[in-house]
Amino acid sequence: MIAFALLLAWIAPAAREAAPLELAFRIPLPEVAGRIDHLALDEEHGRLYVAALGNGSLEVLDLEQKQVWKRAVGLAEPQGVVYLAARDEVWVSEGGGNVLDLYRGATLELVERLKLGPDGDNLRFDARKGELWLGYSSGALAWIDPASRKALGRARLPGHPEAFALEAQGARVFANVPSERGVCVVDREKKEQIAFWPIASAQANYPMLLVESEKRVFLGCRSPGKLIALDTDSGKEALALELSGDVDDLWLDEARGRIYASCGAGTLDVFARGEQPGTWKRSTCVATAKGARTSCFSAARKQLFLAVPREGERAAEIRVYATRE
Repeated sequence: MIAFALLLAWIAPAAREAAPLELAFRIPLPEVAGRIDHLALDEEHGRLYVAALGNGSLEVLDLEQKQVWKRAVGLAEPQGVVYLAARDEVWVSEGGGNVLDLYRGATLELVERLKLGPDGDNLRFDARKGELWLGYSSGALAWIDPASRKALGRARLPGHPEAFALEAQGARVFANVPSERGVCVVDREKKEQIAFWPIASAQANYPMLLVESEKRVFLGCRSPGKLIALDTDSGKEALALELSGDVDDLWLDEARGRIYASCGAGTLDVFARGEQPGTWKRSTCVATAKGARTSCFSAARKQLFLAVPREGERAAEIRVYATRE
């Protein structure tokens, strides 16, 4: 607690001066306890989907009314969540249920459960090919056709994949594999791993952010806290910056030249793009709450949504931050 207080004392002046993110409002999660995992946004209908892992529920928030709209309960460790706007579908991975759930967006009706394997985690949507990707098991990526609701194939990895990113201008998938202390590169056409890029200066690489315009893939590492960028041509480390502890999500705000990192140590770390191409620096840290490490960013709404778990007398909530120029 002393170390955390000192951290807040250090970052508070910087947060007041720069204020790149300003708390706009809060949405309570009165029935949620335990760890909160990933979030997804339905931009058109103004709904935020929250995978409440420790609570075994999917919480759906109405952003206009600033309250919980619907909830699905009885899930086994919901972790990844993706909203497919063209199909009005919500897909949720269950880490403890060996399934991938499909819900109808308009009603939150459970449509189907696909049995794929254990430890379902991060989900990504390949808009170019119309495929849904899932990281799961002790080392696998699977891709699913949402229309037929069938798995089309899978690629083996040497360990459980955490965050991963799909190239929009290429055929590669980059996957963080913390147990191997590096990044696995998968070819979507060959359907196999084609490279492994070790990380030398840090471990526990969990979140990932691909910035194709800079040929960089950013990794959020927890041990020690660092934001590392690898060159996507060579796989070599191009950048290493200090980062607060327990990071779990990274987001690019292209319009403002920023990267946001939500860290469970109790901060939102903000990185600013430098004048030279490919250069970044940590500009400030905004104090949040201990344990608040998962988030979702909307460029269209100019808002960042931060999940804050219940802690003692503090109820769980979503804090909504507005970006400032």
